[in-house]
Amino acid sequence: MTRYVAFLRAINVGGHNVTMPQLRAIVEAAGYGEVETFIASGNVILASDETAHRVETTLEQALERELGYAVQTFVRTPEQLATIVSAEPFGPVADGHKVQVGFLAEAPAVDVRRAVAALSNDYDELLVDGREVHWLTRGGISGSKVKPSAFTKALGSPTTLRNVTTLRRLVAKYGSD
Repeated sequence: MTRYVAFLRAINVGGHNVTMPQLRAIVEAAGYGEVETFIASGNVILASDETAHRVETTLEQALERELGYAVQTFVRTPEQLATIVSAEPFGPVADGHKVQVGFLAEAPAVDVRRAVAALSNDYDELLVDGREVHWLTRGGISGSKVKPSAFTKALGSPTTLRNVTTLRRLVAKYGSD
């Protein structure tokens, strides 16, 4: 069995409110074991013999069937998360600065990576590395000069963002089995 962390995009937005017990029940009913949620923001830990891609597909189908709306899902192993958080593509981050990681289904083409990097400015620095977008803000994300519509357009595919601190906590708790 492989342990996975599933990052759910926008599960509790637009008037939707899914409780963590409800979310765990949906994931268990989809056939996964050792199901846990990690903080109430769409992070689900589970165990499966399936590939990560199959877990993504199965969870998306189960969530849409049970909730009535699409929930894009991005799955990584604890080992992959450890690699992501240890990369530190911006080097040491100064106090008050924040790093978000956006998960993607596929690694984007060179032109997309360039378009995302071109959004960088004196407050924000963005880069794509494989299937992740790393986003440094010199302060909180709420102060970002990057408009959500510009980010979405440049990326051209869905993502869900998590603070690198949350990812470090996941790695510390679930390690790299």
